[in-house]
Amino acid sequence: MKNQQAFISRIRTALGHSADLRRRPPGGLFPDHPPAHSRNRLSSFENRSAEERLRLLKRLEAAARPLQIRLAAVSSLSDAGAAIVDLVDRIEPEFDRRKRVTAWRHPLVDRLNLEAALKTAGVPLTVTEPLSEPLDREAADASRRGLRDGVARSSIGITAADYCVADTATLVLKARPGCDRGVSLLPTVHVAVITLDQLVEDLGELYAVLRWKTDGPPSTLPHCVTMISGPSKTGDIEAVMVPGVHGPRELYLFVITGRS
Repeated sequence: MKNQQAFISRIRTALGHSADLRRRPPGGLFPDHPPAHSRNRLSSFENRSAEERLRLLKRLEAAARPLQIRLAAVSSLSDAGAAIVDLVDRIEPEFDRRKRVTAWRHPLVDRLNLEAALKTAGVPLTVTEPLSEPLDREAADASRRGLRDGVARSSIGITAADYCVADTATLVLKARPGCDRGVSLLPTVHVAVITLDQLVEDLGELYAVLRWKTDGPPSTLPHCVTMISGPSKTGDIEAVMVPGVHGPRELYLFVITGRS
């Protein structure tokens, strides 16, 4: 009983409440404002210097290496866009004769100016556009089918990310319109682009940021978050490591270190 009470007290403390249930004020189960430890983690994230972020990048590079994440730091958006176009040119499709690319409709991805470059190269691009105008059911279903088909037939998927955990090289992708999960899951090659200020130190800092840096009500967590630590692989069969079984077999991560 004593161990049980100690365990429950730790949970209450972690939720920002008094360990003594009798002293808890009336109200909801979850607090409306971050407790002290969350405020400290948020402050660390928001006030991190450029030098500290570069040190986090070094930690990310070290964590990414054994996970077979192909990481490259680039100085600008234009450099990232050029590097991705060059990568698309070099990658050969695995299951289709024609090379196809799919990408999120996302502000960071849009600023890479990939559409014009891929059109010049003759590479079809499917962008996950959310429905911009009211459609009848038949037209909406047809639009969704066309989008799903374009994503499923693509050999390369290009996304941004909301955050990246330096200690575990984990990409964190929130669900939102225009950012279909299939783009990071169905193609055999996943290309992700982030900026240096999206790096978080560890999972504790990530949780504080996800929970309290939100456009919704206080303490609201996203309804769906995808966390990706390297390309897909499994060793379930005879303990032989096989890549690309449940998702992409290759993951490229571009980190933009500059402002432009």
